[in-house]
Amino acid sequence: MKCIKNRQLLRLVAIFITIFAINILAMNVTKTEKETAAFDVMKLQQEENHENQYFIYEQGTDEGIWVNKELIEDNSRVIKSMIEDVHDESNKIPLDFPLDTIKLAFNVLNKKIKDINKLSLKQIISVANLFNYLDVPSDKLLTVLAMIKKNININEDYKPLKELHPDLQKLIMTQPAINYLKNFIIKKYVNNRKKSLDSHPIEVNSIAFNADGTKFVSGGSGREKTLILWDISNPENSIPQIIDVPQGSILSVALSPDGTKIAVGYDSMQNNLIICDISNPNNIINHTLADHPQAVFTVAFSPDSKQLLSGCAGAEDNLILWDISKLDNISHQTIDGCPGTVLSVAFNPHNDKQFASGGVSENNENNLILWNITDLNNVTHHAIEECPSTVFSVAFDSVGKHIVTSCDGDENNLIIWDISTLNAITSQPLIGHQSRVRSAMFNRNNTKIVSGSLDKATNNLILWDISNPNNITHQKLVGHTHSVLSVAFSPDNKYIISGAGTKNNLILWTLLTDQEELLLHQFKDYTADQIRLIYQLCIQASKKQPVVLTQDSDDYHTFTTLPQDMQNLLNALVMTNSEWLSRLWQTFVQRKV
Repeated sequence: MKCIKNRQLLRLVAIFITIFAINILAMNVTKTEKETAAFDVMKLQQEENHENQYFIYEQGTDEGIWVNKELIEDNSRVIKSMIEDVHDESNKIPLDFPLDTIKLAFNVLNKKIKDINKLSLKQIISVANLFNYLDVPSDKLLTVLAMIKKNININEDYKPLKELHPDLQKLIMTQPAINYLKNFIIKKYVNNRKKSLDSHPIEVNSIAFNADGTKFVSGGSGREKTLILWDISNPENSIPQIIDVPQGSILSVALSPDGTKIAVGYDSMQNNLIICDISNPNNIINHTLADHPQAVFTVAFSPDSKQLLSGCAGAEDNLILWDISKLDNISHQTIDGCPGTVLSVAFNPHNDKQFASGGVSENNENNLILWNITDLNNVTHHAIEECPSTVFSVAFDSVGKHIVTSCDGDENNLIIWDISTLNAITSQPLIGHQSRVRSAMFNRNNTKIVSGSLDKATNNLILWDISNPNNITHQKLVGHTHSVLSVAFSPDNKYIISGAGTKNNLILWTLLTDQEELLLHQFKDYTADQIRLIYQLCIQASKKQPVVLTQDSDDYHTFTTLPQDMQNLLNALVMTNSEWLSRLWQTFVQRKV
């Protein structure tokens, strides 16, 4: 009886377990079906969400990120062209870059990473390489390259640069290498390349170039040859054209950007401002502008040649804006706000609604002013209070972010002003002149300033290298025996004209010959290794370190792959113990030119 009961109990347990298992199985099936259904819905939603996206993934893997198509189309000419060429409807794009680099690059592009300063140098280099492959807009690539230059001392360590794509190495190294070579050329040869121009009988007070640098105008004192237009398209054979203008000492001249007009300011009480219409060199017509009560010290054309600024002595009608768009119907407007004599005016080359004025007042205030003439009925101005003394000249750089002023005194007589933010203007004095500086000007690429002063002959003309604001250097140009009153760079940065008092009063300085310019232009055809070597040699020479290449070195092999003309130039400029090659190169250049 007991056994029967046990068997019945076992059957009940078995039945219970079976029922329980069936229920569990049914529950699992239901759960799986639900999960499958949920997965299908999620997959459908993903497909819908990614309809306007590309899946950018690391080639050879299935790992990647979704990127909006608009971001790709705006930032990658390579991917955009690839899609257009193959007409591929797939939204999956492989890149032969690590996933981490892909994520970084696109996070920079979509501005999820707003401050790339927080990335390591290695990360920034990897982003730059991918940007280069993607062919992103140049401004975005240059921003990353600027960060690389900021985070690496390429004067000391070249190894990180080798991690960059060769094209990017060239972008970073080419211009600095060219600048170094230009500086070496100027330092070595400029004082031997000066040429005195037989011109004015007395001092030359003002000089101005035309837009293409083939002509310049000079104005001086005396009764004859006071205004001369020079053709220096062939510097070895400069051709002067004496312009017939009223007698009197000329204080200021300007040549319009379009090359059709010369403005002339005189040291007189009447008929002190004229415009020469030189559009027909055989029939020059003079137009007198009468409204300044005293001597006109400064004139400047607007970038579009349609307006003229002029400044004179005294505190009344001392700053005038002229509308000269039609020379037979000239109108003008007096600009109020200068408390004393206006000695210099200059238009912002990138904004014809802004100009600067420099001068002197009784209380020595408002000597340097920035003006806004957007609304001629409401002209506004911003006085730079920090300016310490009389401002004899003011000039903008080519991008309108800085001005340079030449001033009175033996200290702070030459100053660069950063005016990019009017509420936070900063200044940087250039120390070199010991006396009053009369004139100063930037070159076109804003790497140099030339300044002339009342110093003695060995210090009255200085060429400044400002390419590195933290290490500004200068070189004296020796040639004038009297005070240098005016200076000007040619627009192509190849020449300087300086005007002074009496003997040797007008000098043409050749900074770069046509042959040298052509040789430097060939840098675009050099390899990254060649450019890096040239830069390395220039760095060593600038530090006055011995520059010698051993014949069994990789550097020597790279050197021998350079064109022979470049080898000769490097030997003449930077290689140790190569004075004879320097003379050889100078002879070669003279023959070519």
